[in-house]
Amino acid sequence: LVELHYLGAAVDFHSYGQLIMRQPGWTPGVAPVVSDAVQQAQQAIGERMRDAVVYNGGPSYTVESAAKLYPVGGSADDWFYTKAESEQHIGMAVELRPCYDCNSVGFAPAASTIEPTSKDVLAMTAVLIDEVSKMQVTSSRRRRMME
Repeated sequence: LVELHYLGAAVDFHSYGQLIMRQPGWTPGVAPVVSDAVQQAQQAIGERMRDAVVYNGGPSYTVESAAKLYPVGGSADDWFYTKAESEQHIGMAVELRPCYDCNSVGFAPAASTIEPTSKDVLAMTAVLIDEVSKMQVTSSRRRRMME
């Protein structure tokens, strides 16, 4: 799909932990195709996602490397970025908010958290769409310059 169409972003949503994670997730070090500049750009995008949630009345998510939680392979964010091998693609993973006012702990969100969590997801997704639209404009300009 990545090779057939321009896909600017991929994001995995999981419960729970209130984290916005950028790659790499499969290595605690710097991944070979993920330069420091790209990691800094991804960190800034994650911070914009967090700020959008807070602006909309949601909680502040922690933004960090996915491997800081624990190294894991096979997530869409790492696959997408590694496959794309370009800073023109965004791969993120989000651990959604837990339930603060209920006795529910674990990976099954309580019904009372569904609506506020969906607002978090909408705010984060809007930031990703905005970032992808900027990248598409940049890519289009670059292609025109090379013609």
